[in-house]
Amino acid sequence: MLHTETAERPVDRVLAAVAAAEETDPLSLRPPLGEVVDGDALNALVAGGPDRSAAGVTVQFTYRGHDVTVGPDDVDLR
Repeated sequence: MLHTETAERPVDRVLAAVAAAEETDPLSLRPPLGEVVDGDALNALVAGGPDRSAAGVTVQFTYRGHDVTVGPDDVDLR
């Protein structure tokens, strides 16, 4: 399991975590994350509104064979 924490947007954290796990550049990942999950929706769900009213929501999906769990402050890959 790979676990990351950072203040970046949720989609950026997912890309960084998957790229680190695969030892590659995030921009070289195929298919692009946007073809698997709506990045704007992921950011809005996980980060919440301007007042972080929805913060605390976690989202799970599979990307490039990784089971991804995205929370307000972290990403877990399995």
